[in-house]
Amino acid sequence: MKKNNLFKVLLLSAVVIISSCTSDSDNNDPVVCSLSSTPTEYSFADNGNSTVYYGGQASRLGAAEDVYNTLNADAAYTQAQLITDFAINNIAGKFAENVGNGTYGSNGDRAKIVADLHQLFADYEGASADFEAGTVAAPGQAGLLVKSSTSSSIYELTADGWEVDQQYAKMLIGALCLEQNAYDYLTKIDLTNDNTTRGYDGDQAWGSTYYTKAEHYFDEAYGYVYGLDHHTNGNGYNFAGDLTDEINNDLFLGKYLSKHDGNGASGNNWRGDAYNAYVLGRQAIVDNCQDVLDAQINIINTTLSKVVAWHAADYLTKASLDALSSNDYSGFNHGLSEAWGFVYSLQFTKMSNGMPLFSHDEVNAMITEMNTTTAWGFKNTDGAARLQEMADQINTRLAAY
Repeated sequence: MKKNNLFKVLLLSAVVIISSCTSDSDNNDPVVCSLSSTPTEYSFADNGNSTVYYGGQASRLGAAEDVYNTLNADAAYTQAQLITDFAINNIAGKFAENVGNGTYGSNGDRAKIVADLHQLFADYEGASADFEAGTVAAPGQAGLLVKSSTSSSIYELTADGWEVDQQYAKMLIGALCLEQNAYDYLTKIDLTNDNTTRGYDGDQAWGSTYYTKAEHYFDEAYGYVYGLDHHTNGNGYNFAGDLTDEINNDLFLGKYLSKHDGNGASGNNWRGDAYNAYVLGRQAIVDNCQDVLDAQINIINTTLSKVVAWHAADYLTKASLDALSSNDYSGFNHGLSEAWGFVYSLQFTKMSNGMPLFSHDEVNAMITEMNTTTAWGFKNTDGAARLQEMADQINTRLAAY
């Protein structure tokens, strides 16, 4: 009897052990980390020392803005001079840096993209003597065109009707600001190997440093969106200033992100979504929390990409409507030139599936069509229909996300 009871006890124990093991083996969910705090501002410190630094990005965007100002100066300027100016602060080295690099997954052709930028500079050189002379622009004639009879704004147009400064600025939104986020800095943050030692001396280190390499990579990505807002002059940066989601002083990606505050533009609060993702992503690096970091990087990439795609479609639609107008040519040329730059930037988007909304080849086909037709060539019924067709194609793809 005692032997039977002992056997039953042993058998019951075995069942409990087996059940416990089975229960554990069925629970394959990974351990998910969490943040130690949820900050609301992009302000981080270690022992009282700020660990945030993106001076290189502020400087680079400031130099890019200087080139934009040159393109607005109504003065004769050569392609060679513009290429030299663009190289200041290593803008050229960062421009479309990882396009075609399988390491980061982008699928473009860097040589082709750099050549397109240089062609814009050549277009400006070819028209700049007419800008300086004050020649009136017309189809086939480069020169200046007043915005409207009620405005003093003047646009500089090439003989083909393009406004180079707008093509350039909107092209950089994708090929510099977005590309450096989606296909460079946010792809190479290694919490295991690059987040333990403070005092990392990166390429743009300034004075004593207190950040880790991982933190600095993330700051550099952040700087390509918010950096120009903290660029005070050629030698000064203010990283402790406007620590909110609103961007007040920008020309590139930050300017257009800030339009989406939940009220105007798209009606989406993409400005808040992106800023919160940057703040939480930076805290995730502090806490070595890969799960949260990955989630925030995905939000950053997709949100910035949506901004680019939305404006590409919006400017195409506006240009389509202006193409049917019998007057105010300059508004049409101005808007279509902005559309050109945003369309160009589509190839640098990165959606939640890790792919661009439009590939390099698809974008190149649209840009080639726009260049071949010329800006003036779209100012008719057929041209208006084609521009709206492009806008509809972008909106259809964007709606899937």
